[in-house]
Amino acid sequence: MGSIPEASAYGHDDPTGIDDVLIVGAGISGINAACRLTDSLPHLSYTILEGRTTFGGTWDLFKYPGIRSDSDLHTFGYAFKAWKGPAIAGAPEILNGNKCWTVTTKHALTGETKIYRARFYLNCCGYYDYNQPLEAKIQGIEDFAGSVVHPQFWKLTEQDYADKKVAIIGSGATAITLLPALAGKTKHVTLVQRSPSYIAARNPNDPLADLLQSHLPETWASFLIRQRNVASTYAIYHLARTFPNFFRNLLASGTQKLLPSDVSMEKHFTPKYNPWDQRICMSPNGDFFQALREGHASIATGNITSIKGNQITLNSGERIDADIIVTATGLKLQLGGGVAINVDGEAVKTNEKFVWRGCMIENVPNFAFAMGYTNAAWTLGSDCTAHFVVRVLAHMAKSGKLSVTPEAIRRGELVEANLLDMNSTYVTKARDTLPKAATTGPWQRRTNYWYDMWSAKYASFDQLVFA
Repeated sequence: MGSIPEASAYGHDDPTGIDDVLIVGAGISGINAACRLTDSLPHLSYTILEGRTTFGGTWDLFKYPGIRSDSDLHTFGYAFKAWKGPAIAGAPEILNGNKCWTVTTKHALTGETKIYRARFYLNCCGYYDYNQPLEAKIQGIEDFAGSVVHPQFWKLTEQDYADKKVAIIGSGATAITLLPALAGKTKHVTLVQRSPSYIAARNPNDPLADLLQSHLPETWASFLIRQRNVASTYAIYHLARTFPNFFRNLLASGTQKLLPSDVSMEKHFTPKYNPWDQRICMSPNGDFFQALREGHASIATGNITSIKGNQITLNSGERIDADIIVTATGLKLQLGGGVAINVDGEAVKTNEKFVWRGCMIENVPNFAFAMGYTNAAWTLGSDCTAHFVVRVLAHMAKSGKLSVTPEAIRRGELVEANLLDMNSTYVTKARDTLPKAATTGPWQRRTNYWYDMWSAKYASFDQLVFA
């Protein structure tokens, strides 16, 4: 049994009142899962529940200036619908005893509660909290005389920050996106970072993709572009992991060429970690560095020791004047939209459970969740989940089984591993709340799209119990 605070429903219900599949989350993963079900198992009924009043998930939630993808859209987009725009694009361009789940919802607008029942529960809510951002302790933030805003809840208009000094606290993808979007529209914008991140300039357009799309049938071009981009992403990732010093120097060389002469490479753009220990931030056409060269923006590195009035002071003694502070300090990770899961009246402690093939939780029947990659486009992983769920449901229908549950064989011999292979702050802070991976068998975390897609379509149902 699950409880969803607020939800709207879409899809087609079964007239009996019990759907075959319940999909929670109408973002890119949920829509993908619904399409896979419709194409492969059209006889099954499903309902999609969404906690917000609109489709789109992340791309409809975030409204901060410059919001864009940080993965190429040819792989981030749907495999069954070719992406024809630029490879890096903005949000506007993307947009109980009867063995069943009982989900209680509360409508976001009317407050009306409703109960949905389904034989299989597919959670596509992503992996972070829509309602609360990651809490970051910023010394003296309560003494700031200006406005404080978090990108997740952006409500400022251009008039609000025109002719204002803006300080962006953070060094991740959101901060790197915001700075060039605000530069030139504010009096000045300063990135205040505790430590540097890797930033790579990239051409948002893909000439080869344009060429293939103009000369080949759409399905062929889409397939080739997708596979080429996946291969390129993994090649870069493994190159960085295998030869970290070489890759570090390669990134540093590219950054140095784009920096103005008065900005220190060593101080502001030399991270303490190896490439891909955290995600590498993308800068389309080097717009981040262009803002620095044009003098519309600057960067300050150090720990904040105090904030008083309209001034931020760092441990180096440097002071930054600001009228607005943007706390781009990261996202709060949360599995499955924070839905409380109960099996036979007992609460499931997901942080004590292992994950089977990256999409099912140990000892939880007829349940799967969409999980993406940290080293590739998110939707590659969620599509693997969709294919796997379709195959499991087809197997259950053919064999007359009503339930499927992952059960670990020789559980005591499993060696625990983190579900997400990154050391970013938002990831490390969530490790005590996320389920676990193991180092062997079907309990290993997902790392390779091709292998995982093959597994979703053809691998054995090792350590799955059907009843």
